[in-house]
Amino acid sequence: MTKNEFFQELERYLDDIPYTEYQDIVRDFEEHFHMAYSEGKSDHQVTKELGDPKMVAQSLKPEYTGKMVNIKRTAEIVLSVIGLIIDVITGIFGFLLIYPESNHQIRQRMADAMQAGTSLSSAQINESLDTLGHAGMMLLIASVIGIILAIISIVFLKGNKKPKLGGWLLIIAAVLSFVVSQATFFGAIFLLIGGIIALVRKSKDLEPVAVK
Repeated sequence: MTKNEFFQELERYLDDIPYTEYQDIVRDFEEHFHMAYSEGKSDHQVTKELGDPKMVAQSLKPEYTGKMVNIKRTAEIVLSVIGLIIDVITGIFGFLLIYPESNHQIRQRMADAMQAGTSLSSAQINESLDTLGHAGMMLLIASVIGIILAIISIVFLKGNKKPKLGGWLLIIAAVLSFVVSQATFFGAIFLLIGGIIALVRKSKDLEPVAVK
């Protein structure tokens, strides 16, 4: 195992301690590697002496017990669920708009109803129906984007697993869905707020306590 591989594994197993504490740990190990290099040792020799990164991480975690308290992500999850529900509703509406495109009979009935109630020509009516179908398709695509990314985000937010990643996914979902179809505005707002909160809120740092 190389030095970089060791640090990558260590970071993976220490992702639930304060970042400042992780940086201190990295500095300590960097010094250890530097001293080992001066003795002519290779990466593989040093990492073998240090042992499995997972075991190293487990031995270090007790030193930071009490330094961090995970916070609940209820607000972010609730906002994500609301945005998700709105996207489902808008997605259904989008599907209803494009359905006549695949059903000639319904499209003809809509065209007849519009012609009877307006002075539009057949060409204008068909153009209007095509425009509605295109808008429905864009709305459906935007809604699906929001739904998929919102679900993934909720998984990451639940249990405070990966709140930052969940927050970024919510923001991406909000931006992408709104860009594709502005009709998803209300759902995008809830997803955007949830994403920002997920990024801003951090686990609380407490005073370190001795572990017996």
